[in-house]
Amino acid sequence: MTAPSAASASAVALSFSPLNATTPIFSLPDEILLDIFEMAGAEDACALLCLSRTAKRFNDLLQASITPWRAAYLARYNYPKPLPYPPTPWWCVELKERMFTERTMRDSNPDVTFTGALCDVLMGLMRDVSVRAVDEVVMREAEVGDVQVAIANILHPPYNPRLSNGDRCFEALLHSPAFLHLYRHCAAQPLCNRYNNRPVSNGRTWRPHPRSVVFNQALCRLHLLRVDAKADRGWLRVMVYCRQWMWPETPFRRDGTVAWSQVDAIGTLMYLNILDLVKNGQNEWRSALRPLAGIHQIRGVASPNPVDWAGVAGVWHGAYAFMHYPDWVTLNEPDMSGLTPAHLRYYEENVGDMVEMVTQVVSSEADIQAHAPAGMTPRSLATALPSSDRLPPIYFVGCAGGGVTAEMDAFMYGVVRLTPDDCVRWSFVIHYEGHDQWLMNGVQIGGVGSARGWCGFWEEEQGIAHGPVWYWKA
Repeated sequence: MTAPSAASASAVALSFSPLNATTPIFSLPDEILLDIFEMAGAEDACALLCLSRTAKRFNDLLQASITPWRAAYLARYNYPKPLPYPPTPWWCVELKERMFTERTMRDSNPDVTFTGALCDVLMGLMRDVSVRAVDEVVMREAEVGDVQVAIANILHPPYNPRLSNGDRCFEALLHSPAFLHLYRHCAAQPLCNRYNNRPVSNGRTWRPHPRSVVFNQALCRLHLLRVDAKADRGWLRVMVYCRQWMWPETPFRRDGTVAWSQVDAIGTLMYLNILDLVKNGQNEWRSALRPLAGIHQIRGVASPNPVDWAGVAGVWHGAYAFMHYPDWVTLNEPDMSGLTPAHLRYYEENVGDMVEMVTQVVSSEADIQAHAPAGMTPRSLATALPSSDRLPPIYFVGCAGGGVTAEMDAFMYGVVRLTPDDCVRWSFVIHYEGHDQWLMNGVQIGGVGSARGWCGFWEEEQGIAHGPVWYWKA
């Protein structure tokens, strides 16, 4: 075998050498290069990252220009926020973070040390999910009033009739094995390895104290958007039915923000209960499973009505669940009953009839009295919890029945407010047989007015029992 000549060795070295000043592409002006970079980034965002590492001139051009990064970002995802666009560094940083998240979550067992960064990106994708709007023009014109503009800027990204690339990316990441791995290992610390609700040595049920568990609220909020048919019901029932996890304004924290760990437990448990009913042949509950299918169901609906900005008015269907009262007492007061609490993983709570609720918006809290039954004095809907004043509260009244075909014999009234973390809070009272029978607090899931509806807690007026409830728009 003969050694290569000096000329052939020089040619090989030149073919693998980095770009230099004599390379023809360097003779092009910056404007042409930026056009090339923009077209390359729109086809494949990875191309921009490669080009930025190819030559110093390319890197300088890309760092100083907004166009290529924005084109790559808009082609790969969607940016549904109102103008003006963010500054140049935002597009580059955000694109790299989202691509890092996609690459990391291809592994079914991603490194949990990246949980915080991955949750930030997933929350950004969730906030960018496009809405199903009645009329985008109405939502975007400033002359319709300050309230309407606030609705557009706070709650609703611009209308997109189809799922965007960003929506599809978010759905794929949310239903990936990697996300489930992160949730099961990082949603609750340090007791995440003790999810199993098992009896201890004295025969009683293990019940952790809320202060002994630290939750990743972002992971819990994201987990609620997917369908998890294998969730541990024992742990879910601990969070839903144990009184030590409750306070009068549950599922909200004392600063007015949402306790997504409890909302996640409520929504997941209600889904599993309804799924059992369908499996047992009760086909009338199939319509309740439809709002849980796919990313379409969490897309908000941009209401053209500035007064009813949350889409409160209309027909709602709901479901609620409860433990038998002796079992509830045994769970929460084992010393009083003297009985061993049920094993919550295998316990079967009752699911009530499907409830129908018809609501209409009133102008103020004082107008509730005009719609109330004779002789009834509605209670005050004021709350000590902080709320956001960026949107006005929505007061409403309505009637409710024990089933879709049952007589609407209960009067209801309540208010919808915006929380400090820009979520939609529902609070209302059901008046039945002469007194306020049930109090309900819940939070909207997904976008405002989404098909997923809202879920929360019901509580008897005397405060002697409580359970999960979920309502969705018919």
